[in-house]
Amino acid sequence: MGMLFELLPLMDAWEYHILDVDDETIPAGGTYNLVFEEKKLGWILSAALGVRGPNAEETEISVRVDDWRLDTTFERLMQAGLIQRGVMTPYIARYDPVLDIYEALFEFAYPIPYKKFLHITINRPSQNAIVIDGEVATIRIKPDPQSFRDMFEKSLKEVLGTAKGKR
Repeated sequence: MGMLFELLPLMDAWEYHILDVDDETIPAGGTYNLVFEEKKLGWILSAALGVRGPNAEETEISVRVDDWRLDTTFERLMQAGLIQRGVMTPYIARYDPVLDIYEALFEFAYPIPYKKFLHITINRPSQNAIVIDGEVATIRIKPDPQSFRDMFEKSLKEVLGTAKGKR
């Protein structure tokens, strides 16, 4: 059975969106909203997050996709043994306590849809600032939901050959 995102290349009502953050400093006790999408439709494809600095493994990561939520730290991911790709869980790509560099990847088995919001927040609870790098890839629906439904229906009819005047 196919999924809606497999039909997107046949339509015009969507776009890839890549958010890239380089060398952003989060002060001690600070919070950084990596992604904050409200009242939008889309899919999250993947995310990568790297942090560096003293005790950076304690950095808190919060991912919220509609009613689904994941709160973790680099340290917890490592303690849980999450060092390989999972279906819905992030995994550690680099864990270097000597250089204080840590990286986590979110490579979902299939794109995760969102229809209310997508939030990815980084929280720095310790006494030291950290530097983050990150990238989040999403597919976003361009117009309002009703316009998307209308465009989808029109495109689907064209693809199936059932548009007006075709049989």
